Amino acid sequence: MDTRWLNEFPPHERLIFFIEGELAGDEDNSRFEELSQALGYTHSTTLKRWMDGKSKVPLRHLSGIAKHFKRDVIDLLPFWIMQEQPDDFNLHLAATRMPSSSELDLIATARSIYNPIWVLPDEDDEDDDYDDTEEDDDN
Repeated sequence: MDTRWLNEFPPHERLIFFIEGELAGDEDNSRFEELSQALGYTHSTTLKRWMDGKSKVPLRHLSGIAKHFKRDVIDLLPFWIMQEQPDDFNLHLAATRMPSSSELDLIATARSIYNPIWVLPDEDDEDDDYDDTEEDDDN
């Protein structure tokens, strides 16, 4: 997910600008209402308070927001951390160093190559090369 454009904004506002960016072009507010309903709200008042900066996006809604926009929650977590602690430079650095979902996929692939998990065949598997019912001919 390319979010470099969000670097223009203060850290504590990046989650809101991400949401606004995803909702861009929503003249009739239908996507805004859909997001509100997806998060369990009957009215969009709470989301409007987030957008106006009157309240913060709670952590419990981060996975719902990610799911709604078809994103990985790990991609949004740094924005939420920066929202909560905008003045903590070390936390800000840690948040921006969190691996993205695509990086995690690469890590998992590399681990599977270098640390393969060998699977033994099940008892039900038929193997023509090996028959454990045969007796030794040497007896």
